[in-house]
Amino acid sequence: MLHMLHSKETGARMIVVDPRFTRTAAKADEYVRIRSGTDIPFLFGMLYHVFKNGWEDPQYLKDRVYGMDKIKEECLTKWTPTRSRKSAACRRRRSTRSPR
Repeated sequence: MLHMLHSKETGARMIVVDPRFTRTAAKADEYVRIRSGTDIPFLFGMLYHVFKNGWEDPQYLKDRVYGMDKIKEECLTKWTPTRSRKSAACRRRRSTRSPR
């Protein structure tokens, strides 16, 4: 928690995704409540927006991440924003605003 608070003091924005409203969520700039056990569908929904808008760093992914091309393909074909939102049971506004 101290790292988070220090980062916030230096201007970082903090988004917490959790089924429960925790102390960390209370200190965050944005809190997104999802259904328990649906963190991967939520993450894939966020990655959909990252890949669709070209916000990823291709060189970093190429150098450091194995298999991201398969994840990208799966996110863009199977995990559309609608499917991800339904699986994670979160609001549309939250799931589209968070990746930005």
